[in-house]
Amino acid sequence: MLHHGVPRPAPRHWSRPALLLSALALLLALAQSTSAQSVQAPSQQFQTTSYQGPLRPDPRLYAVEAAPVWRDRLDSSTALVTESAVVYLRDGRLVATELSSGWQQWAYGAGLTGPLLLAQGTVIVAEGAQVTALDAVAGTHLWSTEVTALPVRYLDLSGEALLVGSGAEFALLELSSGNILHDLNVPGTSEPVHVDDGVVIFESYRGEPNVQRFHAFAPTTGEELWQSRGFTRLLGVEEGRAYLLNQRGASGGAGERFSLSVVDARTGVRLEHWSYGMSGAGPARADGPGSQFVFTDDAIYIAGADGTVHRFARGGAEAPAASYQAPVGGTFLTGPHQGLLFFEGDDHSLVATKVGDLTTIRYLGAGTQTSRLDLVGRRAYVGRTGGTFLALDLGTARVRYMLSTDGVGFGPTLRSGAYLVVQGSSELFVLEALE
Repeated sequence: MLHHGVPRPAPRHWSRPALLLSALALLLALAQSTSAQSVQAPSQQFQTTSYQGPLRPDPRLYAVEAAPVWRDRLDSSTALVTESAVVYLRDGRLVATELSSGWQQWAYGAGLTGPLLLAQGTVIVAEGAQVTALDAVAGTHLWSTEVTALPVRYLDLSGEALLVGSGAEFALLELSSGNILHDLNVPGTSEPVHVDDGVVIFESYRGEPNVQRFHAFAPTTGEELWQSRGFTRLLGVEEGRAYLLNQRGASGGAGERFSLSVVDARTGVRLEHWSYGMSGAGPARADGPGSQFVFTDDAIYIAGADGTVHRFARGGAEAPAASYQAPVGGTFLTGPHQGLLFFEGDDHSLVATKVGDLTTIRYLGAGTQTSRLDLVGRRAYVGRTGGTFLALDLGTARVRYMLSTDGVGFGPTLRSGAYLVVQGSSELFVLEALE
């Protein structure tokens, strides 16, 4: 049919599937057009910052409960670690157990109480008045030597010689054979306070109130090098120089003075005398009972019984260069380590103060008393009397992992390769040394 000579198209009839396909094609075309416009539009830049939680987050929110690789009974905190095993006392026997598996490699003896020492691939164990050497890997018996009339209490290594003693008698043994090289004539009740391959120094008590005697011996010959009764205690030995606290004079007030003598460790000749004054920084005596001395390259830190730590220049000073105190009261524990002094608060929290700017870092909140604190690099290992052992990251104040035990005391934290050994008061735990 024609209208005014112009043809008119016939009407089209759409099926339902065709209508749906047509609508879908239209939607896809619109989406592609919108996407193209979005890509072509210039991007907008915003000034943003990232938030990753507090700088020192609450440790309770981040602690990971550590699962031991294995655990075992432990008689006392006297474990040793080799490259592949941990050696310890269990039920009076000395056992070596593989770190990775918990399989016992060897066992020795009965009724043993220690002490123990690991020296050049050899395990030395005290058996009453004698000492025994075992191969650390195989546990085979190497030698046994009777040394004293009393039970052995001290074991230490001086070069290639083994120092053994009961407190009343001491001897130097050849490590490879157990043969006695020298008997050391140390009078009175004594204990070794410094042992290296150049000199062995003993502190001896003979019944005189507040008087200690010091005896130095040459480990190669057993010869006594020097002795003195003019010192209160040995503070340390560095590069052949012994630092000794002099006996204090008449008692005084908060500004009382004290002094140190720097002595040639092999000859006993006094090289320097360092005099110090508190200048009212007391009230506790810096050289009083319970005080602690720590030497660094450029300073001496002295912690009094009241928990206050004073920093002095080496060589003598009229007053402390700085003083530090636990921010919440309490006592000084240890330091400086990584520039930090560590304190335990009255509420048994663990806090640290930076030596430089006195910034306070709170590592652990209130809890049970600290039983053990070991600082290794940027990691702190803390054992609490409530039976909790924690590994802390010193840089972030985060608890990396924790372990629950049933004991109240902890021995030294040991590490061998990928494993960490935790010594509780009655159990030993081997953990993966989580980073």
